[in-house]
Amino acid sequence: MNKQAITFKSMPFNMKVAVGFISLVLLFAIAGRFIANDVPIYYSHKDWKGFPAMNKTSFLAFKQKNEDVEPDFQILPLIPYSATSIDYKHSLSKPGQDVGSRHLLGTDTFNRDVLAGIIYGSRTALLIGILSNILAVIFGLFLGSLSGYYSSVGVVTGRQNFIFLLMIEILLGYGLLYNPYVSVYIYNTQVRLLLFFILTILSVYMLLRPQRKNFRLDIDLLITKSVEIFQSVPGLLLLLGISAVTGTMDVVKLTLLVSLLRWPGITRLVRGEVIKVRQSQFIESAKSLGVTDWRVIAKHILPNITRQIIVAFAFGVASSILLEASLSFLGLGLPPDQVTWGMLLSQSRTNPAAWWLAIFPGLMISLLILACYTVGNYLNNRTGETSSKEEII
Repeated sequence: MNKQAITFKSMPFNMKVAVGFISLVLLFAIAGRFIANDVPIYYSHKDWKGFPAMNKTSFLAFKQKNEDVEPDFQILPLIPYSATSIDYKHSLSKPGQDVGSRHLLGTDTFNRDVLAGIIYGSRTALLIGILSNILAVIFGLFLGSLSGYYSSVGVVTGRQNFIFLLMIEILLGYGLLYNPYVSVYIYNTQVRLLLFFILTILSVYMLLRPQRKNFRLDIDLLITKSVEIFQSVPGLLLLLGISAVTGTMDVVKLTLLVSLLRWPGITRLVRGEVIKVRQSQFIESAKSLGVTDWRVIAKHILPNITRQIIVAFAFGVASSILLEASLSFLGLGLPPDQVTWGMLLSQSRTNPAAWWLAIFPGLMISLLILACYTVGNYLNNRTGETSSKEEII
């Protein structure tokens, strides 16, 4: 049966609006410095020619030495402010209060343009939302595939491998994450977490190596109980506790924290889908031909659950954007010098009269989350329709 391809014309109206809005936010994230900036997009002079928006430091150094130089040609951005530009003459100005200032959506408590902040904040929202879910999907696919594929039979492994796994995990957990002597040489927390993840995968690989003296290990029970324990703690409470311990946030830390909340749900979803596909006849045929378990999972099972993962990814992006905005609203997100939608929204708490600080960032957050959920629901319905047709056939 030929599956009908998804085209923009075949989409319903609400899906077209959702895709259009996501594309607009994506445009802001990619080309934000060309839309809102306090330097020209393109500047041409006999002594300096180029794109100041891409090479701002060099351009500002040139302008400092040549203050009165007039350009031969220049292209100015639509909004003459960047997210960090400070207008000392307009503090908490209303939208359109001073036409000459060109603050279309007003300014915040730091005298910065709100519209420029919204444009630049879209980059942070999408970056954290997409990267955190990519990490969660990678980790969830790995654990969920193992849990679902070995849910009824377990893993036949050697006792030496199991003892080796326990020793490695104890050494990794204490050495890479808590040992102060290791932190002297590997002071970057993100590097230590990455090493911990890589070495954990290697230790699991050692666990699955066949040995002569074997015993059966219920790896599905270990993974599912770990997921249940992790999901028993409220997500926002866990984020608040970890963020309070880690101190000053940056994009990498916040991305890792958000992915920490997303991987258990992805793992449970992958486990359920792998159990369904594993019972198919073509999987049994592949096993009878002597195909290894890893090849069966990678070549035959995972390609059949791609749509479900894409749906979960769309919902996860919306959830991650909301989590980042919640942390920034509570003052536990990125520092104030990095403008985010949640940080703009949090300023309305101390300035209730500044309604524009609550409406415009809140509207962007709500619309982007609604757009992601619309895309997720549409893909989910199409997946359900395809599955029903295949069952009928």
